[in-house]
Amino acid sequence: MHGLASFSLVTDDRHAADYFGAEYAFAQDQFTEDIPIVELRWRESALPRSPGPGYRFHVHKAVARWYYRVELSESGVLIDAVGNRAAVPMVHHMLLHPALRWLASYREVLMLHAACVARNGDSLLISGAGGAGKTTTSSALLAKGGPEWKLLGDDYVFIGPNGKSYSHETRAHLYLDLLRRFPEFSDRLTAEERARLRVNWALRRLSGDRIKIPVRVELDRMWPGRKPPNSAQPAALLLLRLSKANQPRLEPLSASVDELLGINFHEARHFIKLVGGEGDWLDAWKERERDLIADLVNRVPAYELHLPRGTVDVEPLVLDLFAKESIGIGPANEI
Repeated sequence: MHGLASFSLVTDDRHAADYFGAEYAFAQDQFTEDIPIVELRWRESALPRSPGPGYRFHVHKAVARWYYRVELSESGVLIDAVGNRAAVPMVHHMLLHPALRWLASYREVLMLHAACVARNGDSLLISGAGGAGKTTTSSALLAKGGPEWKLLGDDYVFIGPNGKSYSHETRAHLYLDLLRRFPEFSDRLTAEERARLRVNWALRRLSGDRIKIPVRVELDRMWPGRKPPNSAQPAALLLLRLSKANQPRLEPLSASVDELLGINFHEARHFIKLVGGEGDWLDAWKERERDLIADLVNRVPAYELHLPRGTVDVEPLVLDLFAKESIGIGPANEI
């Protein structure tokens, strides 16, 4: 992945191969032997049994079940797992993503939990807690900003040692509320995908928002003809916050580095528990990412975007900010 991190899948399970092949299609021709690698060895079993000593068992939401073991080293991470089909996306989210982050941090590469959009060589990083509106905000900018806008990442983006943002083009994660906000997306989905969106939304409501199952769609289908560049120079960082106000509000960032670090590590909470909880390895990882986030905030103009709940138009505010920061006359004195 741009020479920053790498991933290898070893499996004879067709479903897992298709799933990860679709998620990491953008990186399949970027493998180099000198880059530390996360290797996932996966076996499918409808009723998984322990492969032997040293494996742990995990159940998620009573549906996804798998046995696993994880070996961490600075030169690579091994994830060895056997589980049912429902466990595949969970292993991806809970083990693979954080393992890539942990490994990348040794190379002074930050995997930031953020959406990222780019235009003309500059990028906008859009971070925030889960449900704050990262996908909605990035989709609004792409829909209203014009065809020159590209999506570098829907859920994560790489920040390299040179300060550039690098694409992480895994599939978009869609929920029904996004389709209601942008009905034009409906024509880009299959009838089956639209039906799954409605079923998943009903399940989410019935579970009190505890069960959130996205429909994953390839970015080139969501945004046809908008192949993103491999990298772009960050022009600004946005931290999204939910607000009780009636209108969106933009302010200079008041958050501490530790708050941004907390957002990143909230995404790694399952990994920390599954690997073995607290320890020197976790403290060292947090320090590495704290330094990387502090460096990012020191280099890139950072703002808070307070978003009211419901449908609001944020595009004029954010597009104006991006235009000014891209040419170096940011609006900090005007806010």
